[in-house]
Amino acid sequence: MIEAFDGQLLVTIDEQVYSLDKLELHEKQSKDFDYDPVIKTNKKIYIPPMSHPWKMKSFLKQQERAHLKKRFT
Repeated sequence: MIEAFDGQLLVTIDEQVYSLDKLELHEKQSKDFDYDPVIKTNKKIYIPPMSHPWKMKSFLKQQERAHLKKRFT
């Protein structure tokens, strides 16, 4: 196997030079089927208001942890 200065890989077999190409293991999409790419949209994250019963409890717990470790934001 020979690596050229430009990074190309070559191999010699019976005094003939062949270039090596990288093949992918799997195709990204099948050539036999029509493919419509799926467009991902960013979902809006729902943050409940502070009046929600679980929100206030988790906020107070996080606030207590921050004061214990002296991390104030």
